[in-house]
Amino acid sequence: MSAGRNLALMALIAGAYASNPDENSFRHHLERELRSRDNSWVESKITAYLTAQSVTRDNYYLFSVVKMPSEGTFVGLFGNWIRMPTARH
Repeated sequence: MSAGRNLALMALIAGAYASNPDENSFRHHLERELRSRDNSWVESKITAYLTAQSVTRDNYYLFSVVKMPSEGTFVGLFGNWIRMPTARH
């Protein structure tokens, strides 16, 4: 690998580490999702808070994974949460 590629890879890794989302950002993500489902502001705040209390976040330092039985699996990367598609049997 060239020095430029090494530097770019190091910058990418540092960026992923620095922007790894936390539990609080997941709660905010849930609030936005709930509001987009036509829930009221108060309802989305309460539901997101209660839901976020019952999940655990697996922190892999460069990204995070949250599993919720009712909502599925989310991957947090570069400050964003992405809902993963579920397998249909």
